[in-house]
Amino acid sequence: MRFISPSVLLLDYLEATTPALGAVLQTRARLIAKLVPSCMAVSAVLTPTGLTLALLADDHADPSAPGPEWTTSSTGGALDELAWHQQRARDPDARCAASLALPLRTTVGATGYLAIYSTDPRAFQDLVTVLTTAGAPGETAVTNHDLPMRTLDDAYRGPAALGELDDIELAVGFLVTTLRVSPDDARHILRLGALRRGVTLAAHARTILNPFDL
Repeated sequence: MRFISPSVLLLDYLEATTPALGAVLQTRARLIAKLVPSCMAVSAVLTPTGLTLALLADDHADPSAPGPEWTTSSTGGALDELAWHQQRARDPDARCAASLALPLRTTVGATGYLAIYSTDPRAFQDLVTVLTTAGAPGETAVTNHDLPMRTLDDAYRGPAALGELDDIELAVGFLVTTLRVSPDDARHILRLGALRRGVTLAAHARTILNPFDL
């Protein structure tokens, strides 16, 4: 398993505060690929930043470009969940045959979730070995959550997302100082403002930092 080029650049930044993150994720991805030979890619989505790193299997080229966006609605029942999984299995913009999402916990302090992608639709029918490797209990796994492999697209946008994160953190710092609130409260205020305006968090952060640049 190898990191895609944008993730290599992103790791240069992340490892300044989280040493050995790349080695830990690569070891985890290689163990998963050994247990799931059809694994084509593994993404790590980090919290709370949302920055995404991706690794591709050595024998797989980059998947084809994604198709149009999809949306879902559910009332939360078991039948709705079954229908959702069936719909995902028929995604016209799918770039893999099966996917699995697992919580991510590491020895270096990084947390988030792993997205594992496979060319075999039956790859995750027996989850025990994969879950044990990833250190996650079975009830936390979500199958076929992302057949279009959108976390891979997020990983390719990693360096750009890092620039947006700088704007967000600057805006959080500004709110902490001016409103005398905690960083968590400042982030909550920032999210609410973005929702009210119907813009991204980064766009709202830039408005706070440059109020006359609307």
